[in-house]
Amino acid sequence: MVPTSVTDWSVGSCELGLTTLWCAKLVAPELFSDINMTEEVISFYKDIAGIEVSEELANSILSSGKRTERGAFLGVKCSIPAN
Repeated sequence: MVPTSVTDWSVGSCELGLTTLWCAKLVAPELFSDINMTEEVISFYKDIAGIEVSEELANSILSSGKRTERGAFLGVKCSIPAN
C-alpha cells in the first residue's frame, strides 16, 4: 500500500513527486540511500502547501498504507472514497 495524506499517493495527485521518491527508495534503496523521506515530506508540504508537518506526522503519513480516512493526518477531509 502506498502512503496517504490528503490523497492516496498512487492516484497522480500533486504528491506525485513524493510517490516517485518513495517508490525509488522501495525498489532500489541502495541507489537512493541519500534521500530521507521524512525530510522530503516535511519540505514538500511546507514549500508547496504552506503546511507545517512535524517529523512524527511525516512518519505517520509514510506508514499510512492501511489508513482509510483520507486527509485525516493533515486535518483535511476529502470526498475521495477509500480503496
